[in-house]
Amino acid sequence: DGTGGAAPGSECAARQCPPDVIAEKTIGREFDSGIATWLEPQVCDNSGGNVTLTSTHNPGDRFPVGKTNVTYIARDEVGNMDICEFTVTIFVPTIFIGGRVVDSATGAAIDGANVELDDAGAPP
Repeated sequence: DGTGGAAPGSECAARQCPPDVIAEKTIGREFDSGIATWLEPQVCDNSGGNVTLTSTHNPGDRFPVGKTNVTYIARDEVGNMDICEFTVTIFVPTIFIGGRVVDSATGAAIDGANVELDDAGAPP
């Protein structure tokens, strides 16, 4: 979703929410996470006052494999607020080795995942 609704008297707070982010798991056996980046929401207040922006996560943070919700809250000086939400998804990249799907970070075969390769060694 990522749009958020403006609170009365605060027509432009958190109006440019980032889209959902998809990133790869960091390569290496010691990492079970990945780093995600995005542009922070642009905020303003139609009264010209200051807007405070808080968030559950920041661009460049490390996220676990899977989906994580990120929330930004923009609040103006009189208490009006707007919320921006989006999802960060960290996935494990895979490669094909000898007809098996392999986790490229660990080299481990993914159980139950087999593919047939054509004569050139590519998936059909």
